[in-house]
Amino acid sequence: MQLRVSDFNFDTGILTVHDGKRKKDRTVPLPDRIFPELKNHLESAINLHQEDLANDYAGTFLPDLLERKYKHAAKELVWQWFFPAKMPTFIPDAGQSKKPKVLWICLESGMPWTFIQTGLSPDFINCLALSTA
Repeated sequence: MQLRVSDFNFDTGILTVHDGKRKKDRTVPLPDRIFPELKNHLESAINLHQEDLANDYAGTFLPDLLERKYKHAAKELVWQWFFPAKMPTFIPDAGQSKKPKVLWICLESGMPWTFIQTGLSPDFINCLALSTA
C-alpha cells in the first residue's frame, strides 16, 4: 500500500487509497479513535521531511512521469509518504538520495487486512518495517 500525506483528509475523516483492487481508487472512513495517533504520526513525518529538506533531500519517488511534469513535486509535503523510511536511498544513476516508503510486514495472523496493509496498529500486532523503493 502506498499512502502519501495527501491521501489523509482529517477534516472529513477520509482516507483515499489509490490504485487499489482493479486499479480503482477507494475512500475509507477513518475511525475517530485513531485520529490522535495519525495526527501525531503526521507531525513526525512533517518534521522528518523538514530535516531532509535542510540536508539537500532530492525528494520522494513519484509515480510514472509525474516527476518530469512537475519538477518540484518530489519535495512537496503532499507527495511524501505517510510512512516514510528514516534514511534516504541513494540512486547512483541520478546521483541523488530519495526517500522510499516503508513496507510493514506483519507477523501475527488473524488481524484485519486493513491493519496489516497500513501498519497503523503496531501496538496490536508485531510489525517489521522494511524500506522499499
